[in-house]
Amino acid sequence: MTDASTDTHSWHQPAETTPHQCTFMAVPNSTSAHGGELLHDAQSEIINIANAIAEFEPLLLFSSLETLDDVQSKVHKNVSVLHAEETSHLWIRDFGPIFVKSPDGKAVRGINFNFNYWGNKRMPSGDESLARIGAQRITGTLPLGTTLVAEGGGMDVDGEGTFLSAESAVVNNNQNPGKTRAEIETELSRLLGVKKFLWLAGENGKDTTDRHVDALARFVSPGNVVLSRPSPENPGRYVAAYEDAKARLVNATDAQGRPLVLHDCTEPDSGKLENVADGDIIASYVNFLAVNGGVIILRFGDEERDAEALALFQKLYPDRKVVQVYINALPRIGGGLHCATQQVPAAS
Repeated sequence: MTDASTDTHSWHQPAETTPHQCTFMAVPNSTSAHGGELLHDAQSEIINIANAIAEFEPLLLFSSLETLDDVQSKVHKNVSVLHAEETSHLWIRDFGPIFVKSPDGKAVRGINFNFNYWGNKRMPSGDESLARIGAQRITGTLPLGTTLVAEGGGMDVDGEGTFLSAESAVVNNNQNPGKTRAEIETELSRLLGVKKFLWLAGENGKDTTDRHVDALARFVSPGNVVLSRPSPENPGRYVAAYEDAKARLVNATDAQGRPLVLHDCTEPDSGKLENVADGDIIASYVNFLAVNGGVIILRFGDEERDAEALALFQKLYPDRKVVQVYINALPRIGGGLHCATQQVPAAS
């Protein structure tokens, strides 16, 4: 087993819509940032999401001993529960490995992006080890090394050389102090096969992640981007980030020179959601996951907006089955479905 930090092989991150061999998730426990009924509800939602994904592809679910027996009794037969005592939080998109493929598609490797708990906003609790554990589980080797600190939720690619992110979450002194944007781009190009960078402003300090792009703007296919439009009734904290993203992307082109087509997806009215006192939550339909033959999107409890989102994604993915999963706890603690998952591309 060798450390791949000096690996010179050429890699690229495929689009999320390409075939998966499986998806990773993690069950939070009492060492995470939340407890009581909120933690219990988040655990239930993780199991519901895992079971929905398992209808389409294998699901590998990390669990500590604290939750192991309960989880094993509730999951779909296509879910493999993996004991890893390092498991604490549920946000495996951020602390798990990011998987890339070789140019011929025959080799898959994980990358360890040196998770530092969102710029040291939380105390280390073990999750930083899951990039190594997850990569070894899939590939049998240590993950590719890098000096960059980044989270998967802060980056999106179209699989054809275009990278989308908010500067606030990557070109950031609590993540990559002293590194210029050009230096960061050079390393991301090496690791992800990126040829063109589309940078949004994002917003520093508005949430733990400094505005991850996977709840703001996502590629649904090459040349098509879906934007999370704040609710007119209760717009919340991210109006400036949305307006900036729209202004920057409306005339943008991708790595292949195609103009981007933008699709707005309006967020739910937080006043219609259970257990929400104000608009200060992350409730974004853009936080979806493409799976083999399907797309898993969210339902929040605003029936009108939930239906609008379903219709939009059915239009955007006419050849896939679109499934909605209800969540309430995850938006209240800062994320959604995409944040809680990490796909593993299939080798060719």
